[in-house]
Amino acid sequence: MGPPVFPQEVFDLILSHVQHLEDIPFSYATALHAESAQRELGYRMQRVCSAWVIGGRRIAWSRFTYFWNADDHLINGLLERPNLAGEIRELFYERSPTSGPRGPPASIRRRRDATLKVVELIEMCSARLETLFFDCPEDNLDLWAQVSSSVMASTIRKLGLVAHVNNEADLFILVRSLGEFVLLNGLFINIYSSREWPTSTAQTTIRPAPTTSRLPVARFTLQQPFSNASGPSISPADLFASLLNPEQLQTLELDISARDMQNLDWVGAFRRLEFISLSVLDLSRGGLTTRLSFLVDTLSTLPVLKTVFIEPSPAGETPHGIALEPSPVSLGRLLMRMPPSIGFYRLGGGVFFVDDVGLPLVSLRVRPSPQVSLKLSLKLKGTEKARPVELSRRTDTNGVKLWSIVL
Repeated sequence: MGPPVFPQEVFDLILSHVQHLEDIPFSYATALHAESAQRELGYRMQRVCSAWVIGGRRIAWSRFTYFWNADDHLINGLLERPNLAGEIRELFYERSPTSGPRGPPASIRRRRDATLKVVELIEMCSARLETLFFDCPEDNLDLWAQVSSSVMASTIRKLGLVAHVNNEADLFILVRSLGEFVLLNGLFINIYSSREWPTSTAQTTIRPAPTTSRLPVARFTLQQPFSNASGPSISPADLFASLLNPEQLQTLELDISARDMQNLDWVGAFRRLEFISLSVLDLSRGGLTTRLSFLVDTLSTLPVLKTVFIEPSPAGETPHGIALEPSPVSLGRLLMRMPPSIGFYRLGGGVFFVDDVGLPLVSLRVRPSPQVSLKLSLKLKGTEKARPVELSRRTDTNGVKLWSIVL
C-alpha cells in the first residue's frame, strides 16, 4: 500500500496564500526585485512534486512589471510561452525613473515597439487578468484603444491608466474606452499634457458617447495636472464621474485645477462616499475661495462620509509661498455643517479662518479622546498670523456637541 495522497485542494489552499505579492513601495528597483524573488519561489515549488507544478507556475508569474526601457528577454519569453502569460493576474507597464515624456526619435520608436509587445501580452493573459496598470507613451492612444476593446477588459477589477492627451478628442477617447471595463472596482487615472490645448469650436463641440451602464467602482482617483491656461474647456472630472455608479463609490480622490474645482456639482449625488480627498493644484488662481461654501454644504449632506481631506494641508502659507486667503466660510458655519458620520476633517486648500468664535483652549496632554478631529489654519485671538490647529469635538451626556481648540 502506497503513501496516502495529499488532497490537491489542500495544496491549492497553501499555494493561494503566497500567490500574490504584498503591496510594496512602487519603484523601479523594488518592483523588479520583489517579482524576481517571487519567481524564484515559484520555481522552487515546482520542483517539490508534480502536484505543485501548476501552483508553482502561478506563483512565479502572478505579477509582471515591464518598464519602457527594460530588457526584452522576459516579455519575449512570455510571448513565446502562452501558458506562462496566462498565469498573470497583475500586469504593470510604465516608464522607468529615467524616462521622460518624449525623447529622440529612436526612443519614441522603442517605446512604440515596447507598447505593442505589452498589448500582445495583455491579449494573451486571457480572462484571468485582474489588475492592469498601463502608462501609455505619448502618441500611442491607438494602442490603448486596442487594449480596451480586448476580451480582457470585461474581467479587470483594478485599472490604472496614465495617458498623454493634447485635445478634447483624446480625452473623449479615454472616457469611451473605460466603459468597456464593466467589473472595475478600483480606477486610477492620470492625464497630462505637454502643450496648450486647441480651443477651436470644432474641438469643444465633441461629446462622449453615451454610457449604457455605470461602472461599479468603489475607489476612484483622478490626477489631472492641468493649469487653467493649458487644460480643456470642459472638466475631465465631470466626464469621468459620468461613468461611476453613485450607489457604489466609497472613496474619491481628486487632484485637479482650481477651475475644475468649480465643476463638482455631481459630488452630492454620491451618497455612499466614506472618504474624499480634494487637492487644488494651482492656488495662485484662487484655490478654493470661490467654491468652499458649496463644498462645505455638499459634504455635510453625505450620510456615511467619515474622512475629508482638502489639500494642501493647513499651514501658515502654501508650499509655494503663496499667501493664504481668508475663508469665505466662517468657522461657526463650518462647525455646524460637519457631515453626520464624520470622524476626521482636514481643511487646507489655501484658506484660513479669521475668528476662533470663542472656543475654549485645551492642552493636548489633558484633552479627552475626540469623537471628531478637525484640522485647519486659524488666526487665534491676540495673534497676527494664522497657524495650523486642531479642533476637537465631543458629545456630552445630554447630546450637546462641544468643540475646543487643542494646543
